[in-house]
Amino acid sequence: MGIWWANYIVTKEMESEGMELTEFYNAINVDVNVVIGRLGLTERHLKKYLGKFRNNQEFNKMSKAVEEKDYTNVEWAAHTLKGVASNLGLNLLQGTCQQMVDSVRSGNTDEIEALYKIVAVDYEKVMGLLAQVEFDE
Repeated sequence: MGIWWANYIVTKEMESEGMELTEFYNAINVDVNVVIGRLGLTERHLKKYLGKFRNNQEFNKMSKAVEEKDYTNVEWAAHTLKGVASNLGLNLLQGTCQQMVDSVRSGNTDEIEALYKIVAVDYEKVMGLLAQVEFDE
């Protein structure tokens, strides 16, 4: 049995069992216990809020605002997404959204499209990992 087969088996086991909350946070280099402690939540409640994040529309609103060069709504959506990401311990996403907010507020709107692309990569990474977490619906 080769390494590829062992990796296949582990991957299939993870797919069938779903990613645990700790595995999700490890994948984004965040200590889940710090997030739980800061928010004063149980792991079950944090998982519930992460599940709700999957349906958050702020990224879609930001995308539309960037496309339309509507910087007021870029700031609003980026600020909202930053806050939610910060509360959930999604530090990388929080940081790039903060950069977008800062750029709009300082009038550096020529940076917005490049920053948006970075936010999009971070957002897709988080969403891809969340798709692997098994949520109680």
